[in-house]
Amino acid sequence: MSFDITAIFTNIFGTTSAFSLFVWVVAIIVVIVFLRKAWPSITGFVDTINALGALPESLDKLTAMEENLKVLDELRPNHGGSIRDQVTEIMNQTTKTALKLDEHIELCKIVEEVSDTPPKKRVRKAIENIVDES
Repeated sequence: MSFDITAIFTNIFGTTSAFSLFVWVVAIIVVIVFLRKAWPSITGFVDTINALGALPESLDKLTAMEENLKVLDELRPNHGGSIRDQVTEIMNQTTKTALKLDEHIELCKIVEEVSDTPPKKRVRKAIENIVDES
């Protein structure tokens, strides 16, 4: 049994000439080479288009981040203009008021203690308190 290449070729490709087949093979190879060389550029282009599609969402996130930064700026001390500086000032005033209130309570206790004792003891107690404070 012998193989006739021409008969096999005719059975597979019909009346297509060898030259046409050669041109098709070369064209397919050229397309494959072109796609391999151009693939990074094609994927870069597709990525750019996808990024442009996601741009509005990214801008919304960026705007929200900018608002958060403005809030953070208010929480950092800046010599009087920030919320943090105002809170610190309120805390300082509250501490001063608490100290004055404690002093007043102590004085009230002394006055109450002195007023409950007879007059001679009141004078002695007042003198003792003055001496103790010195």
